[in-house]
Amino acid sequence: ALFGFVLTFITSILWPNLPQISLIGFALFALLLLLSYRFSAVVAGMLAGLLWASMCGYYYTHWQVNEAMFGNNLLVRGTVLSLLAPPMAKPLTSHVQPKRALTAPAKHTAIKFNFRVNKMGTQVPWFKPQIRLTWQRPSLHLQQGDELVLLVRLKPPVGLANPHGFNYQKWLTSKNISALGYVKNSPSNRLLISAPSLRQQNINHLLTHSLSNIRWILALSYGDRRLLTSSDWELMQRTGTAHLFAISGMHLGIVFGFILIISKGIIYSIVRLTKGELSRNVKPWLLGFSTLVCAYYAFLAGFEIPVMR
Repeated sequence: ALFGFVLTFITSILWPNLPQISLIGFALFALLLLLSYRFSAVVAGMLAGLLWASMCGYYYTHWQVNEAMFGNNLLVRGTVLSLLAPPMAKPLTSHVQPKRALTAPAKHTAIKFNFRVNKMGTQVPWFKPQIRLTWQRPSLHLQQGDELVLLVRLKPPVGLANPHGFNYQKWLTSKNISALGYVKNSPSNRLLISAPSLRQQNINHLLTHSLSNIRWILALSYGDRRLLTSSDWELMQRTGTAHLFAISGMHLGIVFGFILIISKGIIYSIVRLTKGELSRNVKPWLLGFSTLVCAYYAFLAGFEIPVMR
């Protein structure tokens, strides 16, 4: 069954188009019959692969931005998902106060951020598409979690037509980015709700401390690389350590091991101080607690694809 599933799913990249809904319904009916009579596990796996690949394809097409929206000025309402730092960017000020500024800092010549669209023009999409926006000379100081109304102009998420180069369009698809665009400076741009996310609140709290290495702390702990200077990016490129500053499974492993060791040490210290004995196996509780802490850390990191993998 697994062989049939993997074989069908891999060959889905060669499909000229998605199967019709009627064919998907027939495949589902046939799969149920095969499972009922326990006939041909390989064929059942192939049908399951067909259904799964079709579902993924239809899901992908449904959260795409309508082509009629491209190339026109469009008023959108949504939420800031994450603030991005382009490579070799100039640093932002590290002395950021928790209070919101009405205007952006002077060094904010341009910002780039991911935006989840809740309303597009007069339409309220069923699937909330994610778009990546650039804002030259922003009039607002953005934070993750803010709800905004912006006047934007969008374009399809395309890359360079170089078959041997980096496939930017495929990479954007893996990030669930369905459109690119930029914010047009307009009186329509306004902040609706100031609701910094938990991750943003933690970052704001760290930024209130005058630490010499705050930019490295934020990059390593939260994946926030906006404070890194051009020399920092050059250093990471020379040393090949840029991957360390994207939250991944390695970070989760370090957090898991650290929490496991600390919690185990606390429990055994309490037992020794009270001169008692462990009446039950605490290992499952330690592993469960460490897993919960890792899940919380993954939530703060934004559940990026490397984290989930």
